[in-house]
Amino acid sequence: MLSKPDRNAFLLLSGPDTRLITQDVRVQSQGSASVRVENGAKLVAIQGMRVGGRDVSFAVDRGSVETGPVFLVDTQQIFSISDPVATVGQTSLTRPAAWTVTTAPGRPGYTPDFVYRGHFEDGPSGPGSVAFAGSGFRAVFSGQLNYTGRTIVDGSGVALEIRGPIASREFIALNGGTLDLTAPLSGTLWDVSSRSFRTDATGVIRYDGLQLIGGTLRGIGHEVAHQAVSFDGTSLAANSRFTAHRGVAWSNASLSGMLDARAGLTLDNVMITSGGSLVLGSGATFADVENNGVLDLRTGAGLELSSPMVSGGGSQVLVSQGAALEGAALTMRGALLVNNGTVSAPLTLDFGSLAMGGGTFGSVTVNRGGTFAPGNSPGTASTLGPVVFNAGGEYEVEVADALGAPGTGFDLWDIAGTLDINAGTTFNSQFVVSLISMDAAFAAGPAANFDKHRSFAWTVLRADAIDGFDPKELRLDTSAFENDTDGKFSLQLEHAGGRSELQIVYQPVPEPATTGLMLGGLVTLLAWRRRRA
Repeated sequence: MLSKPDRNAFLLLSGPDTRLITQDVRVQSQGSASVRVENGAKLVAIQGMRVGGRDVSFAVDRGSVETGPVFLVDTQQIFSISDPVATVGQTSLTRPAAWTVTTAPGRPGYTPDFVYRGHFEDGPSGPGSVAFAGSGFRAVFSGQLNYTGRTIVDGSGVALEIRGPIASREFIALNGGTLDLTAPLSGTLWDVSSRSFRTDATGVIRYDGLQLIGGTLRGIGHEVAHQAVSFDGTSLAANSRFTAHRGVAWSNASLSGMLDARAGLTLDNVMITSGGSLVLGSGATFADVENNGVLDLRTGAGLELSSPMVSGGGSQVLVSQGAALEGAALTMRGALLVNNGTVSAPLTLDFGSLAMGGGTFGSVTVNRGGTFAPGNSPGTASTLGPVVFNAGGEYEVEVADALGAPGTGFDLWDIAGTLDINAGTTFNSQFVVSLISMDAAFAAGPAANFDKHRSFAWTVLRADAIDGFDPKELRLDTSAFENDTDGKFSLQLEHAGGRSELQIVYQPVPEPATTGLMLGGLVTLLAWRRRRA
């Protein structure tokens, strides 16, 4: 105890020294008292600390103070704190803080276990940090929190709620700790530009009810559990994760981590980067969104595009059964679309793109270098609008059973609309239909029940009408058909049941006996003609 009721008191710890005090530390004075912990020194008050008095100065300047769970101060008391100098290899997650409250398991019947109030300012040697470490402890932290260093929650079951404005530039949750930011400026805008929010693999930071401007979220433990939240200009960093059990509005930002949106989501002027992913489990609205990562619509998700969206090189759009993507146009550029639900948004497949799956599509345009592959090896895809085959595009057909039905033995594209073939007659301007054989395991290999000596006609596309059909504008590529053949494949247009069909037809080479009979008949015919002459 440092207690001087009548005159000044002074305590100085300096240099690489640790002072361990096992009893409750009290700093009180009717006059003035000064405590300084500096230049690598460390003061450890195991039981806790009580600071009060009319004129008490407490400074931690590149040193550190650790107190027990009891930390009681006069509301007018100012703590000046600057963090210790970082050593080689230390990061913001491992560097010690200027001030640490070491917690203990909570007190039965108390919620929270303690309320900490204080007035913290940065010291002369730079920003200071405040940490709460231990286990099984719930606390509230409030007061004039003007320090700009880190706010750290470290330990399993340690939960800290911030109440009131705070100037800290970095918020960290580690080792099972939870940092609750729902109260600082709940319901009002909170500008956190140039600040970061960081967790390790087990820490959690909660944002219920906040409206944040700027900042960066790092780590995998970010969540909103009870109240909707909005982010404007807030980045979701690489290798991070945000889990939303309530509505989220995100604007003017880039998402390089995973956003798991299980309730309503609104994105406005957002880029999903190549390392980013977005999982949708409910309704969502996108405006001016670009996808270069993974967009995953799970069962029950519904995405409305209020403006056109481009999914760029290497990206993926996955639409599960029972999910829907609708609204403005979706353009795939070097991207993959797997649709087993509904994509009613107008779809364009540009160079390097592949659309596949057994779902339902709206209108589809296949441009040069784009590929449409219906079904799931094999299967059926349905389109409820017009389809355009442009020069250089590709329709990929898989055959697993040569005697099977359309959509089961081999792929079928069923178009409730018109197919418009708009290609050219030169090699590079033709539209390509690729034939791929599959074995019983649905891997590349010979198809079942194919006999090179018999004819086959596979209906691989049906449409209400097919316009612009010209065999010269279509090129059938059979290089991936692995069955033994000696006949000829071709594409033919047929009509059945008031609809148009595109068929892949195989005609075998006539067998020698058949050829001999044909030649014999020809000789007989010529001889008969000579006799009549």
